[in-house]
Amino acid sequence: MEPTLSPGDQVVAVRPGRLRVGDVVVVRARGIEMVKRLAVLPGGSVAGRTLGQGEHWVLGDRPGRSTDSRSFGPVREITGVVRYRYLPRPGPVR
Repeated sequence: MEPTLSPGDQVVAVRPGRLRVGDVVVVRARGIEMVKRLAVLPGGSVAGRTLGQGEHWVLGDRPGRSTDSRSFGPVREITGVVRYRYLPRPGPVR
């Protein structure tokens, strides 16, 4: 997620409520949790397909170097929304 987040950053994530495109979210894919940016909501279209109910398309901030929905497809499980980084550079995450 560089430049937004760097390896080792400590963040606060809250339970997902109303999601918006551009949110930095925690997703479960391929059996692991990872932080990605929400790019397309359910019902939206991407790569020639319309996402179904509960499907989200997520991308990393460095597309050429990210493992994201382009490689593992849409995600169904969003476990949190990242709101704040507290270490090493405190501040909101956008």
